[in-house]
Amino acid sequence: MLTLVRSAKAELYPTVFLVNSIDEKTDTMELLDFNGFIWEYHGAEDFEVDDFAAAIMDDAGTEFIFDDTIVVLRYCGYIPDPFEGEWGDPEVKVWNRI
Repeated sequence: MLTLVRSAKAELYPTVFLVNSIDEKTDTMELLDFNGFIWEYHGAEDFEVDDFAAAIMDDAGTEFIFDDTIVVLRYCGYIPDPFEGEWGDPEVKVWNRI
C-alpha cells in the first residue's frame, strides 16, 4: 500500500500541462505549464506531443513551485491542427462548420 506523506502545511492544487516533448528511451515527458515553467514526468505511457494533461500537484508546504511535485497526471485531450486531418478536409463536417 502506498502512503503519501505530506507536510501539515502542504496543499494540493490542480493544473494543466501541454506535453512539450517525449523521450521514449527513458519514458520521460517534458511538460509545459501555462505559467511557462517546464516540468519533467516519468511515465509517458500513451501520451503524444501536444496532448494536454491534467494534474494534481503537491506544493510541499512552501510558497515556491520549484519543490512542488506531480501527484497524479491524467490525459485530458488535444486540439487538432485546423489545417490538417479531419478539420482541414472540406468534405468532413465538423460541429462548428456548415
